[in-house]
Amino acid sequence: MKHPPTNSGPPRNLPNAPVDYRAAIGAAWVQLQKLARAEERQGLVTQLEPVMQRFELGLFRLVVMGEIKKGKSSFVNALLGEHDLLPTQSDVATSTVYKLLYGPQRKFKVFFQPDIDTGKRREVVEVSREELKDYGTEDGNPKNEKRVDFIGVELPHPLLKKGLVLVDTPGVGGLFRAHRDISLRYAPNADAVFFVLDSVEAVISKDEIQFLRELTSKGTKRIFFVQTKTDMTDTEQWQAWEIRNRQVLCENVGIPAANLYYFPVSSKLKKIADKRHDGQRLTDSGFLTVLDFLHRGLMATKERQMAGDVARCFLQTCQQLALGVQEQVHLYQDRSKEESDRVREDYRRVKQELEEWNRTTYPEQVQRFGDQFTVLRQKAVQQLQEELDPGGPAVTEIVGQLRENQTDPAKIVDAARDIQQAWLMAVAERVGQLQREFNVQVSALMSDTCQALFAEEPTTAVGHVLAQHPDVDLEDIPTAELSVHFGRFEALRNVVFGGMTTFAMVKFAGGGLAMAFPPAAPVIGLAAFAVPIIGMWCASNELKCRRREEALAKLQCVLQNLARRCQRQAINQFSEIAASYERYARDTFRNAAEQAKETLQQRLKQVEEVGLQTKEQRQAEGQSLQRRLQEIRDLEQSLQSLMNKPA
Repeated sequence: MKHPPTNSGPPRNLPNAPVDYRAAIGAAWVQLQKLARAEERQGLVTQLEPVMQRFELGLFRLVVMGEIKKGKSSFVNALLGEHDLLPTQSDVATSTVYKLLYGPQRKFKVFFQPDIDTGKRREVVEVSREELKDYGTEDGNPKNEKRVDFIGVELPHPLLKKGLVLVDTPGVGGLFRAHRDISLRYAPNADAVFFVLDSVEAVISKDEIQFLRELTSKGTKRIFFVQTKTDMTDTEQWQAWEIRNRQVLCENVGIPAANLYYFPVSSKLKKIADKRHDGQRLTDSGFLTVLDFLHRGLMATKERQMAGDVARCFLQTCQQLALGVQEQVHLYQDRSKEESDRVREDYRRVKQELEEWNRTTYPEQVQRFGDQFTVLRQKAVQQLQEELDPGGPAVTEIVGQLRENQTDPAKIVDAARDIQQAWLMAVAERVGQLQREFNVQVSALMSDTCQALFAEEPTTAVGHVLAQHPDVDLEDIPTAELSVHFGRFEALRNVVFGGMTTFAMVKFAGGGLAMAFPPAAPVIGLAAFAVPIIGMWCASNELKCRRREEALAKLQCVLQNLARRCQRQAINQFSEIAASYERYARDTFRNAAEQAKETLQQRLKQVEEVGLQTKEQRQAEGQSLQRRLQEIRDLEQSLQSLMNKPA
C-alpha cells in the first residue's frame, strides 16, 4: 500500500543562526511590563501572565479532533505505539477529554468537575487501564453522570518527554451535542490540531466543513489532517478520497494547498508493524511520515512556534499602548493659543455630555432594557404554561387520537411508558424551541441597548453568554406505569351474562309469541340459540370499550401529572436561565459604563492638563511621549521579527 506524496516534512526556511527564543520572549516580557507601568496600564500585562507561564512550561498541546467513529483514539494509541492505551472499538467517549503527557510510569488519573453547589472538586482518582471504561466511555459513564472533567494519562514516552501533550477530544458529530462544545473549548488553547477523517464511511462532510470553518474563525492555527483506516479499503478508493478531501479543504475551508498537511494512515498496520518489528508495514501504515513530521517538524520548531504565538499576544498589547500614547502625543503637540482655547471648549462640551449621559441616557436605557426583558420573560413563561397545561392540547390530543383509533386497551397499558417518553420528547423539542426563541430576543435586546448606550453591539459577549446556557432539560423526569388490571374472569363473566340475558329475553318474548301463533315456534326456538351469541359479542365489545375508556382515563391522569412536573421544572429552569441572562446583561452594561466613564474622565484630565501647561512644557512633554512611543514601536518591531520566523 503506497502513500502519495504529502506535505508532511518539517517547516521550511529554517534560520541559519540559532535563536534563543526563551531569552527573546523573556526580554520582551520585561520591556512590556516596564512600558505598561510607565503608562499606568498594568492591567494589560496582568491578563498576559497565564500566556507567559504556559510558555515557560514549554508544553506543546496537540489536540486531536474529529467526528465519532473516525478512529481518533486508535490513531493516538498507534502514534505512541501503545495500542491498549485508550478505549477504542465499540466504546464511545463521553463528554470527557484524555490528556496524555510525560510521566516516569504509566498512570491513569481521573479529574472531576467542580460541584455545582459548593464549587469544590473531588479528589483526583487514580484508576487502572481496565477501569477507564467506567469513567471515559458512554457505556460506563452515560451522559457524564460522574462529572468527569478530563482523564490524565502519564506515559514514559520519548515524544511526550519532549514536551508534547496529546489531547484526545470526544467526537463532534452524532447524537452527542455537548461534545462539540468541549472540542471548541479546547481549540483556542491548542498549539496545533490533528483533525481526523477516515477512508471508509464518507469523504469530508458538510458538518465537518462547518466545524473547521468555526475553528479557523476562532483563530485556531496549524490544523493538520489525518485520514485513518486506509487498510479497510483498496488503495484507489482512499487515494481518491484524499484527493477529494484536499480539494474541499482548499475550496471550502480556505486552506492553501501549499499549507495543507495531510497524512493517510492505518492504525491496524502500525499495530502489526510494532508487534512484528516490520519496517515495510511501518512504512505502509503512514505513521513513519507522521512521526517524522512530529519529531523534525512540530517538536523541532516547538519553541519557535510557541514564541511566535506569545509574541502575537504581546504585540496586541503593544498596539493598545501605542494607541494611548499616540493620542497623548497629538494632545501635547505644539498648539497655538487658539488651539488651547478650542481644547478647553472641547473639554467643557465633553464634560457636559458625560454628565448628561450619567444623568439621563444610561438610567433610561437600562430601565428600558429591564422593562422589555420582563415582558419577554413573562411572555415566555406564559407560553411554557400554555404548552405544558395539563388540561391543554398537549395531553388531550394524544388521548383523543388513541380513542379515535379505537386502540386496544391492553396495548395502551403496555405502551404507557413509550407513550410518555414520546410525549416528553415532543414537549422537550417545543420547550427547546421556545428557549432558543427567547435567546434570540434577548440577544437582540442587548444589542439594541448597547448600541443606544455605547454606539456598538456586543456581539461576542452576547453570543458567549447565550452559548453557556443549554436548553431547558426535561429528559430526567420519570415516567409511570398504568395501574390497570384486566381480569379474564371478569371478561368471561360479562360475556356469559350477556348471552344468558339475551337468551332469557328471547325465550320469554318467544314463548308468548308461540302461544299466540304456534307456527312461529320453530323459528323462535332457532332464534333462542342464535341471539345469545350476538348478545355475547355485544357484551364483549361493550367491555372492551369500557376498558379502553378506563385505560385512557388512567393514561390521561398520568400524562397530566407528567405535564405538571414538566411545567414546574421547565418554568423553574427557565427562570434560572432568564435570571442569569438579566444579571449578565446588567453587569455588562455596568462594566461597559465604568470603562466608558473612565476613558472619558481620563480624556478630560489630559485635556485639562494640556490647557494649564505652557507651550514649552507641552513641547517637552511631547518629546517625552515621542520617546515612549518609539520604545513601544521598537518592541513591536522585535515582536514582529519573532512572529515572522518561519514555523
